[in-house]
Amino acid sequence: MGMFFGRIASFAMILLLGSMAAAHGPSCVNEYGDPERLVFEGCKTFTAEEVAETTAIDPEVILAGHPAAPLEDYLATLSNKILSGYKRVGFPYAQVTSKINHETKKIHIAIEEGPRYMAGEILVRGNQNVVATELVKTLTSPGPPDDARRWVIEGADGKTTFKWVDREGADAEMEDPVWEPGKPAPFDWIAHENIERWTRRALADQGFFSTFEISLLPQSDGKTAHLLIRISDEGSRAVLGDIVITGNKNNTREEILDYLGLKPGMSVPPNWAAELEYRLWRSGRFIRSDVTLDAPTTNNQATLQINLLESPWAPRLSEPLAEEQKILLKLRDQLVNPKLWPGDLTASVDASDQSGRLVISPAHGFFVSLHYDPNEDKGLPRGLDVSVVFSDQEYGFFCPTLLAAKFLKTATSPPQSKFYSNLAFRLDENLDDREKNIFIKFDLCINGLDKDESPHVFQPQLNADPSFIVALSRINDAKCVIEDGVLTVSSSTDSYRVDASTGRLLEMTGIMQDKSGQSRYRIQFEANAYQAQLDEIKKATAHCPNRFDPKTPWTSWISVLCSEELLGTMKEYGPETLRWLRLIRVMQQKGVLDGPGGLSEIVGQLFPQKDTSDKDSFTIPCDPAVFGNLNESNLQSFLLTFGVRFTDKVFSRRSWPWTLLRELLLVAAQRSKYTGAELQELWQSESTGPIFCLLAACALEHLDQPTAVLFATQGLNKMSAADFRKDCRALLLQDGIAGQCAQRMAQAIRELTPEEIEQIIGVRAADEPSMLADLIRTLQSKPEQPWDDALLDALTAAWEASQRNAVKTELMSICERNRQESQKTTR
Repeated sequence: MGMFFGRIASFAMILLLGSMAAAHGPSCVNEYGDPERLVFEGCKTFTAEEVAETTAIDPEVILAGHPAAPLEDYLATLSNKILSGYKRVGFPYAQVTSKINHETKKIHIAIEEGPRYMAGEILVRGNQNVVATELVKTLTSPGPPDDARRWVIEGADGKTTFKWVDREGADAEMEDPVWEPGKPAPFDWIAHENIERWTRRALADQGFFSTFEISLLPQSDGKTAHLLIRISDEGSRAVLGDIVITGNKNNTREEILDYLGLKPGMSVPPNWAAELEYRLWRSGRFIRSDVTLDAPTTNNQATLQINLLESPWAPRLSEPLAEEQKILLKLRDQLVNPKLWPGDLTASVDASDQSGRLVISPAHGFFVSLHYDPNEDKGLPRGLDVSVVFSDQEYGFFCPTLLAAKFLKTATSPPQSKFYSNLAFRLDENLDDREKNIFIKFDLCINGLDKDESPHVFQPQLNADPSFIVALSRINDAKCVIEDGVLTVSSSTDSYRVDASTGRLLEMTGIMQDKSGQSRYRIQFEANAYQAQLDEIKKATAHCPNRFDPKTPWTSWISVLCSEELLGTMKEYGPETLRWLRLIRVMQQKGVLDGPGGLSEIVGQLFPQKDTSDKDSFTIPCDPAVFGNLNESNLQSFLLTFGVRFTDKVFSRRSWPWTLLRELLLVAAQRSKYTGAELQELWQSESTGPIFCLLAACALEHLDQPTAVLFATQGLNKMSAADFRKDCRALLLQDGIAGQCAQRMAQAIRELTPEEIEQIIGVRAADEPSMLADLIRTLQSKPEQPWDDALLDALTAAWEASQRNAVKTELMSICERNRQESQKTTR
């Protein structure tokens, strides 16, 4: 026990020293990090609002604008990042300065744009054997990431095309061209490095490791800038010197070189990396294949490195594939190209008390239907049916047996985004674990549509490595039979039939085992299955009203999810939870969740609509050395942009909810430079109470931080009603969405009629406590009292009646868990 408290004291001392070293002084950013304090002057091409919005969500600006960060560094970051933004969009001579106006407490950012230049021609000089047109084509076309590989697709007409995929088989996210004639010329140093990288890669694809320099040449017309690539030493096309092959056990060096058509002394072929890796991957013999070419030596010989991981279920390269493996590769080529599907892909699952059906249509979308008929009472009605549809034309759900309703939104305009699903299969690289043969990855993502892309809102992707497909006929004791033109592959749990001539999947059946028991599944292609299924459910629900209200699109779903029919199936959550859900439903019916300050407005603030037109826009590039490949799908980018925006909108700046949530987001984004000092300041603060301490302790415990016990202990010392009211006041501040919502709710609760209160609370037993009932009674009993004071009184009454003990119990549990963990560590 003594060691446990000694541990607490040690961490307390560490935090104390940290706070003394990093306390917010006059040289720190403090309140100047608020985007509202930025004043932009001199904006001509773009509006000040657009520059301000882009600057506010830049990750480097967000980090530099931390309240505890140096103010001088923040001002420099603002100037440098905005300047890099102007250079990225064609202003090479722009100037930006940032200064503080101490009278207005604002940061004034002065911008001198200068002339703007659009990208002109690409000029290649000093080349003799390098094909300039190929080099220009590479720089002006979308390109794959460095670690992507080429995937050849065989079309229905016999012609082949290719796409770039990542290491998991999903479509690689193509990078924008580094030079786009007619668009703003990029003059920033990050764009300069990208052009160099692409040029180096394009030259290597032609077999050259040339020495070159790039420069942008603004023309005398003041409108156009050319890109000059001056090759000072083209060199000869590299020839293969030593060829180093590692990882091969079954296949000999000679077999691999013969298969690839390689031998020392030959010239490096164009697109050598993509071609060699594709051929190794397509052979079906290798789980992993990596090919690199070292820069040539003085005699122009380059060393080729080939690193392999062989599949133990495939024949050697010198041996032909078995007939069933060839058929399975045909199946794979069809499955990975939805345009070649002979119909809609359907999957059905049947268990003892439930069944489901999934239909995926590349031409429309997907449809899911579930039927639930429990053998015993599980809280849901017998014969429960739910169907979900997602397509270009409409999306929503049908629930005829429970709600006797549907929630269906019909599209009124072309979609702006596309919803992708990717199911990828490959062999697991851990060959020592024979129980784990297959690696499966499933991804869902939403991307904006390209201008020339199909408007379908859903695009299914199914990817499988050839080595996985070749192994299917060998792993898990599979048995293969070809009879009457049909290949049947069966194991103890699965069986599938494939047309031997075309590779078409005829049917796949099997048994799945989980904790709830066994279920049977069936997968096959069916013509027009999507439309037939949708027509069937629409006919069956023609009498059901559509609960979707286009006037209140963001809140009409609440009337469904909080309907009395659905709440009747949720009795296990307790009466108090159901009362709060009924309150939300009544608020929606009264229009409290819509209108000014309502849910629709909140969503609009958190998710502003982006202009998807070709409108010229201001952008700030991210430094790849700091953030890596930071883009919209990157987790760090999401946490540092949307997460911080959410925090700034929802809570009052510098309040404890704002600080705590912001610091947790920075920890998750691995950018927690000042978190210790910020938490220490809150730990010592007189304006926090038990709710803050509980949330901080829970978060730190989840992050495996031993300091969680410090906040839990502090919370146990702040259990008074006065301390609790401190926490509540921070949440109710009116300059945050949380406080605004609380005000609307409090005012609406005061106006509830006795009938509405009875609808929410129900018949309440005398001995059954209800925090919500007490809150309603307190608010309505003081109609003349300011709403925030009345709400504080109501929450305080609930705190003293029941919530204090609940919070105390949880804080003590955190202390006890940390004490036990400390004892384990010291044994």
